[in-house]
Amino acid sequence: MMENYITRYANEKGYSTRECYKPIRRTEVPDQFKHKYATYDEYIDALADYINGY
Repeated sequence: MMENYITRYANEKGYSTRECYKPIRRTEVPDQFKHKYATYDEYIDALADYINGY
């Protein structure tokens, strides 16, 4: 099995290959935006609007 360098490095640090591909779900507004957005959903909606040019 061929591994990429990121997976190989993570394995050397004690992480499994499965953990390298496991997505992390963040559900908190970043600290620098907490004054502007009360919920994570508001933050994501505003981010999507920004990316789409609205």
